[in-house]
Amino acid sequence: MRKHILIGITGGMGSGKSYVAKVMESCLAIPVYDCDSHAKRLCNEDEDVRRKLSDLVGVELYAGGMLVKTVLSRYLFLSRDNADKVEAIVHPAVRRDLERWTATRQETIVAVESAILYESGFNSLTDFVLYVDAGLETRIQRAMSRDGLTRRDVESRMALQQTDEARGKADFIVDNNGTDRDRMEGVLREIITFVESNIKNKQSC
Repeated sequence: MRKHILIGITGGMGSGKSYVAKVMESCLAIPVYDCDSHAKRLCNEDEDVRRKLSDLVGVELYAGGMLVKTVLSRYLFLSRDNADKVEAIVHPAVRRDLERWTATRQETIVAVESAILYESGFNSLTDFVLYVDAGLETRIQRAMSRDGLTRRDVESRMALQQTDEARGKADFIVDNNGTDRDRMEGVLREIITFVESNIKNKQSC
């Protein structure tokens, strides 16, 4: 029997997953593993990942020993096939790292944030999935502002995400169309209360 309850946080590009994760961490004291930031770290630090990515993308992927994000992004979003090849290298390393991280936590409830929770198969590790939702135009504007991308770039990247499928599979859907912090905290507290009651019910059986 697993020691932790793992909540997956996912949603489309620009939905505000990181915002929800930060509220969960700061207001509810639930640690969150951010797949994106840890994937970037592993791309720089894991020798096996570095070698395989260099063989796939080319020697220009690393400069001064560090990953060149623009080179990887250009390769990634060129085609779905390219994205699949990169993910086949990075995802297993992130999964192992997530499992190690989870095992070290003392908290009963922990969370993982991933834009591609289902595509990566990380949902198989979770007990509940929280989908962060926002209107398409809101998401586009957020992504353009945050990443300095053109509308066309954002829309092409969004096209690679299976958001409808992920939304349909989630246990909870959180509206993040400009939701203020206090209201978001209240919504998340209700979800965590439900999760905690589920834990107690299982323990009493």
